[in-house]
Amino acid sequence: MHPAAHIATAAQVLSQFYAADNQPIDALLHRTFKGKRFIGAKDKKAIASRVYGVVRHHYWLLWWAQHSTGASLYEGQADFALHLLVTYLTLHEKKSPGEVNNFFGTHEYALPPLHKQLRRLAEELWNHPKHGGWKNHKDMDAATKSNMAPWLFHKMQANVDELPCFTAKNLEEAPVDLRVNTAKANREKLLHALNQKYKWKAEKTPFSPCGIRLPERVALQTTSEFKDGLFEVQDEGSQLLAQLVNAQPGERIVDFCAGGGGKSLAMAPTMKNKGMLVLCDINSRRLENASKRLKRAGVHHAHKPIDLTKTDDERWLFKTLKHKANKVLVDAPCSGSGTWRRNPDLKIRLTAPQFKSILSDQANILKRAATLVKPGGLLVYATCSVIQEENESQVQAFLKDHPHFELQQANTVSPLPMCDIYFKALPHEHNMDGFFGAILKRKET
Repeated sequence: MHPAAHIATAAQVLSQFYAADNQPIDALLHRTFKGKRFIGAKDKKAIASRVYGVVRHHYWLLWWAQHSTGASLYEGQADFALHLLVTYLTLHEKKSPGEVNNFFGTHEYALPPLHKQLRRLAEELWNHPKHGGWKNHKDMDAATKSNMAPWLFHKMQANVDELPCFTAKNLEEAPVDLRVNTAKANREKLLHALNQKYKWKAEKTPFSPCGIRLPERVALQTTSEFKDGLFEVQDEGSQLLAQLVNAQPGERIVDFCAGGGGKSLAMAPTMKNKGMLVLCDINSRRLENASKRLKRAGVHHAHKPIDLTKTDDERWLFKTLKHKANKVLVDAPCSGSGTWRRNPDLKIRLTAPQFKSILSDQANILKRAATLVKPGGLLVYATCSVIQEENESQVQAFLKDHPHFELQQANTVSPLPMCDIYFKALPHEHNMDGFFGAILKRKET
């Protein structure tokens, strides 16, 4: 593809993202690429890199676009995405005004030539003095310097000790981690085989005993090893969180917010196809995908997935397994603040009212899931957030209302450095997604 066509495709995706519905970037890219054979693998990588680059730098780019033109820009505006894209090309990619203009109107698949305001924007940005650097200009407020909306900045400032390091880490592309299915493969042997066969330069993950880390994105799902269920794509932090459950053969384990089944798949090998693994969710499509993944992985002890939007499924779960589950994992819906490096659009899409609603949902889900835990059993509460209101505060509120549960320190289960009273993984400290985990034990009497 011609570079101008790359820019045109990136602009199309960004325009759709910044429309009123704010759909996830990965879904928009998938839809854009689907069925278009003329967009090769390298083209897709280049387009996605630019799209994610703009979204990662959103608040800095918006400040500069408004500061340089004096215009008030808003999402949903016809050329909002183009303002940010031109700003990104100039400031991040260091393209001159002439180079930026050459991306537009110079090729049959290019967008029309830039209008006067956007051409002037490129010139202003190119010539404007960058006091302190373009991400830390002296006139920026503290929230913009941290590349966040003001309401979210104040929340993060109170929750992350090294916020500048956290912000900087989220500009990086997240690593590609694989979890070896130890029911079918040995990590050392599979790692050697993958590197030999595909000429990858993969390494062991630093903390997870069944993880493999790739230096860059590759076509994983076309490999025979993936099709044979020898590995799944899963961030190291997610792998470790699943290991915190310490699933054992013969146990009844409920994955209450299972989604696509990633953590169930991680727990299954140590159960050795003995016992019962029950996946629950409110998204039937994700549960269908989970069933396919379980089959590929050779998991035979999983019960038919439970769709909590269906009355019969819900009735079966809370009647059959009430006070009978050895362990219940609640990977609760959350802000996703620990995954902004992987999903930078979440930070933009999240609003203060949505965050308040998330807190209410978490409390209700935890309360419902607790009824499944047997005396002496464990309730593991988890999020991919670094915000205390979603984590420690939820746990403390639950314990106050449920005195028959008690907190079990995470470091009694795992010696990992991210385990103390709670499990806490942080991107800028452990180079994995941010995760929180708490182990709550139901008292015997």
